[in-house]
Amino acid sequence: MSRVASVLAQIEAFEPEFLFAGEVDFSLEIERCKSEGWKYHVHSLKVSSSQSRVSSDVTNTVDAIDHRSAGNRLVQVIKRHKNHPILKPLLRVVSFFYQNSIQYQSSVFYLPRHLKLFSGLLRQAEEILRSIHPDVVVFPNITVGNLSGMLLHACKKRATPTVLVPYAWTARIESLMALQGKRALSTHTLLGKYITKAHPHWVWKDTFFYPPSKILPLEWLKVSSQSPWMADAEADVIAAESKAMADYYAKDGIPAEKCIITGSLSHDRLSQSLKNRNSLLNQLQNELGLKAGREFILCSLPPDQTGAGISGFEFENYFQMIEFWINTLSFQKTYDVIFSLHPRMRNMLKAQDFKAKLLSLGNPLIYQGDIHDLLPLSRFFVATLSGTIRSAICSAVPVLYYDVFNYRMFLYRDVPGVYYATSKKTFLEGVDRFVGDFEFFSDLKSAQAKIAPDWGVIDGKCKSRMTQLFEGFTSC
Repeated sequence: MSRVASVLAQIEAFEPEFLFAGEVDFSLEIERCKSEGWKYHVHSLKVSSSQSRVSSDVTNTVDAIDHRSAGNRLVQVIKRHKNHPILKPLLRVVSFFYQNSIQYQSSVFYLPRHLKLFSGLLRQAEEILRSIHPDVVVFPNITVGNLSGMLLHACKKRATPTVLVPYAWTARIESLMALQGKRALSTHTLLGKYITKAHPHWVWKDTFFYPPSKILPLEWLKVSSQSPWMADAEADVIAAESKAMADYYAKDGIPAEKCIITGSLSHDRLSQSLKNRNSLLNQLQNELGLKAGREFILCSLPPDQTGAGISGFEFENYFQMIEFWINTLSFQKTYDVIFSLHPRMRNMLKAQDFKAKLLSLGNPLIYQGDIHDLLPLSRFFVATLSGTIRSAICSAVPVLYYDVFNYRMFLYRDVPGVYYATSKKTFLEGVDRFVGDFEFFSDLKSAQAKIAPDWGVIDGKCKSRMTQLFEGFTSC
């Protein structure tokens, strides 16, 4: 969002102000605000740690609270009395109540708790708008039921225009894949059947977006959405970065007239990189020791997400995963390899133990600048779930997508220049094909070049289009 703020700062009628809310470490963003002289507000959500999980993102909508010890004790009791004529049926009832009411917070007994939580978030959103009094509110994404959704609802009440500049976008089908089959989201209970009839917008393919114990409070408070599966649709205007993004949104039910294709401000960085190609390559040779005339592979190392309770992760820990990525790509000697760290990982370079680990891996080349400077110059790009993949596609750079965290997000599955690897084995095979199979790689690059214009606008004019979009609000 800092790029958007830089555009707003140059429009006389606007002064950008940032809102940082939640328990995330925003130290990097706050330092950027201080250096640019932008105002910012830090808001700590007034909910307990267990409550805060209730309104988190899609993948955590029905995550269990950590009651493992209690659950294990209950299992042991059930095993001890599995043949008892009286205790056996009683314990089954207790087990069912525990799983639905305590573990997954999906029982009707959680209605008061969720009602209190959502009421509190709504009050906080209204207080924030009263204190800041914005003329326009810009969102990176919107989720019904969390603070972004409450802020958007409060904006509507105040008739404050809202603009979505998507940081990322999730297709409905990907949300469905993450949620389908979870018992708490089933539509086949008595309460589920009532909600299906009374509030059908919450249902898609026999699956609720949230458990009924959350849906009803949101409806009672009138802070729901007519499209909870695609809450981004609630914004007044969506600044789509590409035709592909606008098409995806339209496919998922967002009115086409809401989407204005501005391009992304990062696309202007790609355009500038292509113009400065020779000087950038000389800089890489001087700073990283790249060999003149030799192509390089660019790899975006993902941040640590091993604490998210993921299944199917093939490594014992995060660093073992990083070691596998680095060793696999560095083993080939045909091309140089440059690794880029996620912004939230860059502080790790200051830690001596992390430096020592990198040295033990052969001291790989780490680029600490903006990855968009290198993307259009690279031979191919290696990454997992990241918005930079879209920048690689619109730069006609083939992508080796390694779903290392087993998120099964298939946003790029129909993009011919993206190769999917879902395991160590297929990642190794992918690297071998990208490096050694020239006919395969040539076909991949040609296919990527054909669809690249649909995935981005690299004409150096995205900033002008974004400025024009926001200037339209100054006359409102």
